Amino acid sequence: MRRMENTARRQLTRREVLGLVAAAGIGGLVWPSASAQAQPRAVDPRDRRLLFVFCAQGGASIIDSFLPIVDAEVGDPELAATLNVFPAAQVEQRPGSNIRSVKPFDDYLFFKPPVDMGRLIERHGQDMVVVAHEGTTVNHTVGQQRSLNGNGINRGRTLMEEMALRYGGGLALPSTNMAADGYLRHGADASVPNEARHEVVSTPLLFATGTHGYRALAGAPDPALIAQARAARDRLDQASVFSRTFAGSPRLAHYLTSRGLVSSSLEPANLLDKLLLVDPATVDPKYGLEPSPLAAELRQLFPNMDEDTTQAQIALGFLLAYNGVSTSAVMGLRADPVLHGSDIVGAPIAFDYSHTAHPIVQSLMWGRTAELVDGLIGLLKRYDYLGDPAHGKMWDRSLVYVATEFGRDKKRPAGNPIWGTGHHLNNGSVMFSPLLNGNAVYGGVDPTTGITYGFDPMTGRPDPERRLFEGDVYSIIAQALGLDFPGRRSFDALVRSA
Repeated sequence: MRRMENTARRQLTRREVLGLVAAAGIGGLVWPSASAQAQPRAVDPRDRRLLFVFCAQGGASIIDSFLPIVDAEVGDPELAATLNVFPAAQVEQRPGSNIRSVKPFDDYLFFKPPVDMGRLIERHGQDMVVVAHEGTTVNHTVGQQRSLNGNGINRGRTLMEEMALRYGGGLALPSTNMAADGYLRHGADASVPNEARHEVVSTPLLFATGTHGYRALAGAPDPALIAQARAARDRLDQASVFSRTFAGSPRLAHYLTSRGLVSSSLEPANLLDKLLLVDPATVDPKYGLEPSPLAAELRQLFPNMDEDTTQAQIALGFLLAYNGVSTSAVMGLRADPVLHGSDIVGAPIAFDYSHTAHPIVQSLMWGRTAELVDGLIGLLKRYDYLGDPAHGKMWDRSLVYVATEFGRDKKRPAGNPIWGTGHHLNNGSVMFSPLLNGNAVYGGVDPTTGITYGFDPMTGRPDPERRLFEGDVYSIIAQALGLDFPGRRSFDALVRSA
């Protein structure tokens, strides 16, 4: 199950080298020797923190969600008619909130209207921050990588790898990743060991079935016999011609280590019961499975998870953290359209369908994102970490980061209610955490251009002359989660004091 060995341990092709450079940035490409490998650190569960990344694939535009421009703010009606702005009636700011949002439209063509994204602010706005920044690429795959590795600011490591190294010692799968494309790429720091790389989960609904070698198999031999067979297999492996021939192969060593992980770590943790997401009512008792009581509640909260992969991702990401399996979970939108019955609730190619119908797709996909993130945060607020009240609520140690690869064009054809947009470097991000100084927008947007600008990291005051980038977003998240590394930038204005 575990990852392929680090790419630094084999000869790289020219294409792979260029890909690593693009992903990490020149300053983040580091190749230390294998002897310099870092190791995941074991921490007291009370001190562990949790990272949840929701990948808003395709270019989620911040000025179409939580940093909108009202047309009257432009100051020139003719100019406003050429910009991505909204009438005042389309923008709301709920009582007690410092964050605005775009209301749902009246017409969504053939899509089902989404939930009001303002509901997310109403429920979790006190822990919500909007950070205005820019990207450094409009390429999907590279932009996705840089949203998670900060354009190489931390030796090329992803946020999830740093979380695994800081908090993942002793966990079965410190980092799990259910996203797609560039969000699935590992970081470029060869000192990160395989156990700190993320485990790819392609089918969250059935992931639990891969955590045990023989349970739930009708007529399976006695566990003691299976243990004997495994021991005999290991001895035969060592004596085989194949094993002697490839004794020095890192790939073989990695395979054997991964195989041993199942029996040594995953099976004893009883994850088959804890992580199983199929409908408990459909589980035949003869197989000896006891699905977690949480499974029924999760299926009520996410009733379409059998067809909606992202709903299943949210449910599994929560269970992985709740049960102390992972310290970070990456989930998000896919490129395929999403149906709930006969209702189309997710656009094909997600936010990138904005090429065809920008305002409708941005509203649709932001509404879907808000609904899913709301469900996740609600679970984190409701449940104690590891099910133990002594550890406090999961939310007290969590950060949810809505990652996207770039923004969208700021202009529109005058008088056209529906238009398409291309990719744009300028954008912003949304985060939720009690570890942040929430209910705030950090930075701002120029109403005459639609371009966002930054802020002073120490005071939080908007600064139209300042631009922030992926490394700054990475640093904000790292500081909030207690991740330190050489070159980390300080953002005291955003992070709450301990």
